[in-house]
Amino acid sequence: MSISEKSFKKAKNQSAFLFIILFCLLFFVSIFMVIYGDKIYSLKTVFKVLLNDEVKGATFAITRIRIPRMIVGIFSGFSFGIAGAVFQGILKNPLASPDVIGVSSGTSAAAVVSILILNLSGIQVYIIGIIFGILIACFILYLSTINGFSGNRLVLIGIGIQAFMSALISFFIQKSNEYQVVNALRWLSGSLNGVQMSSALILVCVCFVCTFFIVALTGYLNNLSLNDEIAISLGINVNFLRYILIMISVILIAVTTSITGPIASVSFLSAPIIKRILKNSNTNLINSGLMGALIVCFSDVLGQNLFMVRYPVGLITGFIGAPYLLYLLLKTGNGRKV
Repeated sequence: MSISEKSFKKAKNQSAFLFIILFCLLFFVSIFMVIYGDKIYSLKTVFKVLLNDEVKGATFAITRIRIPRMIVGIFSGFSFGIAGAVFQGILKNPLASPDVIGVSSGTSAAAVVSILILNLSGIQVYIIGIIFGILIACFILYLSTINGFSGNRLVLIGIGIQAFMSALISFFIQKSNEYQVVNALRWLSGSLNGVQMSSALILVCVCFVCTFFIVALTGYLNNLSLNDEIAISLGINVNFLRYILIMISVILIAVTTSITGPIASVSFLSAPIIKRILKNSNTNLINSGLMGALIVCFSDVLGQNLFMVRYPVGLITGFIGAPYLLYLLLKTGNGRKV
């Protein structure tokens, strides 16, 4: 066996071992989310409810509140994590996550207008947010391809669009009444509160479909993340593949954001953490998704149980991600490539 084959096998074994660890951690955190809350239920009670036994006081709390919250926490985190890994792999830039380049803020702006101006709620807000998020992503992508595609240009344009959308959101909030603003701010904070099983099922289906296509293109993504010239020499249509991967990721992010709101930092934290653990430059999609799910679920547990006041998950993930973002900016300021 050659050295390269040994290195590949070692990296594969490390990735599989990390997958098992992340899966187990996520499983235990998920169980904690179901059994712990205002009232603590035993695992026996949870199993009874799952087997359709009516348990007074527990059935409603577990089936209508805690299980949908757990499912949305897992799959929203997974979606943010895997989409962030795709963006960073394609653009070769750890700042190139959907919540930094304007995709999430586009969905957020549409949702805020729907809530504050059009007085909509539920599935209507989801649909408008998804459509507008995709349109904003297409606009950003179009501007970045003028005179040839540039990843750095896409990031800069995205940051500009994000700033504009944030200003737009602030404007509409200032012009709206107090009751409407409370609903909008609750959504903008990135929260798992009030999620329903119907929304959870939509998210699960979209996550599975998009993840299937992304994973199927993993080999091409790894080539793109190294060098465009290498990919072209292998006969890969780089631009077409880049657009396909970006649009699949955008759909995934738009659907997720329309349900949970913009959960900060998960997209650009997950993949770099995995790469540092594995010491591997390849894009590790599934582990990045699991890391994203673990970050969201663990942050939600902290936000709901650690403090005297319950905080939305987006606030906790924002506190976690802010130091890392500052670290990246300091690296750039010191002349190191990011």
